[in-house]
Amino acid sequence: MIWTFHLREGVKWVDVNGNATADCTSQDFATGLEWVLNFHKNDSVNTSMPIEMIKGASEYYEYTKTLSKEEAYALTAEEGSKFREMVSLETPDDLTLVYTCVSPKPYFDTVATYSCLYPAPQALIDELGVDGFKAMDNETMWYNGCYIMTSYIQGNEKIFTKNPLYWDTDCKLFDTVTIKMVESNDVAFQLYQ
Repeated sequence: MIWTFHLREGVKWVDVNGNATADCTSQDFATGLEWVLNFHKNDSVNTSMPIEMIKGASEYYEYTKTLSKEEAYALTAEEGSKFREMVSLETPDDLTLVYTCVSPKPYFDTVATYSCLYPAPQALIDELGVDGFKAMDNETMWYNGCYIMTSYIQGNEKIFTKNPLYWDTDCKLFDTVTIKMVESNDVAFQLYQ
């Protein structure tokens, strides 16, 4: 089964301050999938669904296991790469993604919203390095959603602020959203009461 997705034109990656860094393109989704399927880059996180669903994904994952860390870190999802040779993901233009599944997967579009198929900009990986990308935090990552995580205090709170360059300004109902983290369900229940 083949799934084709058309991306919205004009979606921007922004930094934590809301400054445009790059356009979000189909290549970013290829880069994200290469990252997920690269044993040494991703440490086997979120691999199960793409491995089970996308043609060539399992073979690419197993291939990256045979490489040294340095060899695997050097891999990309660029045209002509080993990833493009092995994995059935095509990017015929900047706004189109075509996945070929190993068998009919009528629910694949719902999987496409999960973190295993998130986009990752190669320019950010190049800027931070593979280890830096693994260790990025809310201040070094790039965003393309309606909110930017402008503050993160471990075990305490996260603050999300409107992304000034988000395409759908009508959907940004709040200037900021604060998420309080609690240490247990008992404390959460007490705060609710």
